[in-house]
Amino acid sequence: MKILNNFFLLCCCLFLSSCATRVAVESKPTGAKAILEKNGIIVTTNATTDIDSKFFKGEKTAQENITFTKDDYRTQHKDVELIKGEDNLVSAKLDKIDTSLKVTSTPIPMQLEFVGKNGKEIVEHSAGRGEESDSSSRYILPEEWPKQFSTPVQLRATQVEAEELMENVKLVMPDDTGYLPTEEDHQQLVDGGMELSLTKGRANEIALVLEPIITTLKVESDPPGALVEDVRAEGFGKLGETPLSKEFRWDELNAEKSVCLKLKISKPGYKEARLEEVCILAGEERSFKKKLAPKTIHFNSKPDGVVVSVERIRETPLPNGGSTSMPVGKTIGKTPFNRLFTAKVGDTMPNQRLQEGEKLIFTKKDYCDAQILFSEDKDKYDITMRPKADGCEEQE
Repeated sequence: MKILNNFFLLCCCLFLSSCATRVAVESKPTGAKAILEKNGIIVTTNATTDIDSKFFKGEKTAQENITFTKDDYRTQHKDVELIKGEDNLVSAKLDKIDTSLKVTSTPIPMQLEFVGKNGKEIVEHSAGRGEESDSSSRYILPEEWPKQFSTPVQLRATQVEAEELMENVKLVMPDDTGYLPTEEDHQQLVDGGMELSLTKGRANEIALVLEPIITTLKVESDPPGALVEDVRAEGFGKLGETPLSKEFRWDELNAEKSVCLKLKISKPGYKEARLEEVCILAGEERSFKKKLAPKTIHFNSKPDGVVVSVERIRETPLPNGGSTSMPVGKTIGKTPFNRLFTAKVGDTMPNQRLQEGEKLIFTKKDYCDAQILFSEDKDKYDITMRPKADGCEEQE
């Protein structure tokens, strides 16, 4: 009886052994971690593992997803059909990640983007898993390669991926950041895209040297020293004095990436000049030169023949080294007459042109003196003299 029992147990073992489902998991190179995702089994290649018959749910075959991972090698996913009760072999050849691309930019970080050649759509690997990567209308980036990124960035690929990258994608940067590459070959980044040129199996670097996009307005005047103003309601206001060189930042440009100005050029004693519509495209420079016409002061009176003089202070040196000051009048004309704002008063005393706030004195025999303060904003002086017979009061 004991012999029969042992024989029965041996038969059962042989039967179960013949029905076992085994999976041999291999990889080149070996030592990769293989994850049987549906069974929850993890082995290190090369290895063999048994699959519980319950996994097949009464069917002859069942689908399993196996992921192979190994440091410095590209992860590989395999969807396989396992056959119940048989020995199944699943193998993978892993590609070494030995090609790198480092992208840097100075002096600021830049936003860059991968775009497809010949109209190809670029898809990130995470979004494209399970899709056909050799589609004629799309290209899936390698794992961990983002479609858009900011510098600095370090990206890695296999040699096969590097070859595909060079065939299918190019690198672009937006042109609205206020900076552009200085090197000629890097200008392709904003001129349709720069093709990747990677040395397979090596470290590659794209080092972008950037310079700000400067938009420049230059204004000269004859004579110099004129104030330049942008007189638009939403304008920049005072820009400076001539000779003027004004640089506009990127964030000061309008939506059309230009700066548009309405300029007034003014200098005391001169007629103002206008530049009604000045538009400068981003990165360009425009220069203007204006000759300013002197203003004319008109002096009129009733009656005619009034002498107009300006009161100025004369400094007289003293023997002890000091000086005394006294007001002195200097005749500038007899009405009616015209005088340029720029005309000097004379050479027997301070001979500069008439100055803001100086006292103008109007005199005529048998008439009361009158006084008016000179203003550079005023170009016409009309005065009616009062006869002394009517009594004299100070006139302003």
